[in-house]
Amino acid sequence: MSSQKQNFIKPEISVDELTKALHEVTIKLNKSNQQLIASENNRRNLYANIAHDLRAPLSSIMGNVEYLLSFDKVDEEDLDESLKIINSKCNQLNNMIENLFTISMIDSIDSNNLDLHPINISDYMKNHYITLLHDTRLNSRTLKYEDNLEKTLLCQLDVNKFDRAIDNLLTNAIKFTETNDVICISLHQSDSSVIINISDTGIGISEANLKRVFDRAYKVSTARTPSNDSGLGLGLSIVKDIVHLHNGSISCSSTPKHKTTFSIRLPIN
Repeated sequence: MSSQKQNFIKPEISVDELTKALHEVTIKLNKSNQQLIASENNRRNLYANIAHDLRAPLSSIMGNVEYLLSFDKVDEEDLDESLKIINSKCNQLNNMIENLFTISMIDSIDSNNLDLHPINISDYMKNHYITLLHDTRLNSRTLKYEDNLEKTLLCQLDVNKFDRAIDNLLTNAIKFTETNDVICISLHQSDSSVIINISDTGIGISEANLKRVFDRAYKVSTARTPSNDSGLGLGLSIVKDIVHLHNGSISCSSTPKHKTTFSIRLPIN
């Protein structure tokens, strides 16, 4: 018995310390579990949105095809109208598929996989402005460009990918504005960052929707879509992911029926 007592080793941690450590581990496990549940719910919501939004244009295409097939000889005006609808819905489907492909591509890369080059940000955004000036979708909207940078500033960009982010923001501005509304692209410097603002005077975003506007599984179509052409709602999520890959950040501010501004902050090279 005395020999056993001599061999007894006192624990290096007390019961209170062990209890505290187990409690901390339990909290971390619960937090991880909640994150997994949220991630799974987002995945299910995303799939539900995809199924819903793919079904709408497909139904329209099928309906028009069935209508045309119901006649032995189709009136030229009816044929032209149906083909325009089919073409529009095919373009919508193509945009959805491109967005899904882009999401998949973004998820498989990190910032080390980008084809980065030092880009003059003023020239880069001016080119987007000039291109948009000749875009037929602009349709009587006013487009403005304001470069408030006092000197040439370079940012490390993967141009092909960052083009997608800017194009998505400009398409979003066009989509949610109407005739005589204003779309403005502006640049300014803030400390060691460049701020790119893309604003519009369209229908805006409500405060409730604003909190989740960049979420993949969330759509703001009920609050910010003036027509039935809603798509998957992935465009802004793609913008956020691309900006983050460039070590930048993006935010959005909006006053419904007055002004919406998306602000990208990029580090200066």
